[in-house]
Amino acid sequence: MKIEFYKHSVGKEEIERVNSVLNSLFLTTGDEVAEFEQRLADYLALPYTVAVTSCTAGMHLALIAAGLKPGEEVVTTPLTFIGTANSILMAGGVPVFADVEMSTGNIDPTKIEEVITDKTRGIMPVHIYGQMCDMDTITEIAERHGLFVIEDAAHSLEGRWRGKASGYYGDYAAFSFYATKNITSGEGGAISVKGEESYELLKKLRLHGLEKTAGQYPRRAPRRADKEAPRVSCASRGDIQPLQRGLLQHRRNRAPQNKGRGRTRLPPFHDSRRGAAVERDSPLDKLSPRPSHDILQGTLRLQGRDVPRGRGNRQTHDQPPSVPSPEG
Repeated sequence: MKIEFYKHSVGKEEIERVNSVLNSLFLTTGDEVAEFEQRLADYLALPYTVAVTSCTAGMHLALIAAGLKPGEEVVTTPLTFIGTANSILMAGGVPVFADVEMSTGNIDPTKIEEVITDKTRGIMPVHIYGQMCDMDTITEIAERHGLFVIEDAAHSLEGRWRGKASGYYGDYAAFSFYATKNITSGEGGAISVKGEESYELLKKLRLHGLEKTAGQYPRRAPRRADKEAPRVSCASRGDIQPLQRGLLQHRRNRAPQNKGRGRTRLPPFHDSRRGAAVERDSPLDKLSPRPSHDILQGTLRLQGRDVPRGRGNRQTHDQPPSVPSPEG
């Protein structure tokens, strides 16, 4: 049996929405983008979101908006996609790694203060696999040391910490709409931001200082940089296109039903593997009851003593190869 790593689902509604964009006046930063930004902000219960080309671009722009200067340090986790550290480097900063919790894989708040120096400017927690970090403790540390917090929420569009979405606790949060995410436009991302001044700055940063989008200009008017643009240190182009937003509009609507349908398609594991089943409560005991999240991916870390070594398990190869053998 072949097990697919991933297979995207594009329905009739998405195709029709993309076609409507192709037949519209604007192929760049038009009304579809503004509509999606508003709907995303409403879903997150946050004031503003800014659509960009990727989560990495979002973190990069957020770091610039937060005022990171060359050589300043940002504390983050080593257990993440390389885009997290790359965004810090792209903004001129230095990534500094704090260790992770064994039980969640998220950055360990008790390790953060161990690596804070007089050069530290911010903290970038990553909500790994969709489970949000301990944002209460992280924001308390940030406030005590005068640091900004930018959440890498690439996995955590649907995550909640004490009932609040990613972006509620941090100054900014960056989201991903890459091909394998819960909703996707192929490539794409967004930044959530709470302050109006930072929101206006991010809109300029994503498009070389241009404050207005294509959809805000008169039909035949030339597109010029706004008068404040020369005072903005612009990052690489980070605006996302209506074709991608058109795809996202319907994928956002379909996400809940796709999630339920996908679970019903799971194989009858408990029936087909009944003879090899092993009950083990220790992994469950490690799960945190506080966050609410949709698991994007998952990793189960076991030590040798956690894996039963019964005859049935050896015959069906249930024991992970990384676990020492019974003789060891």
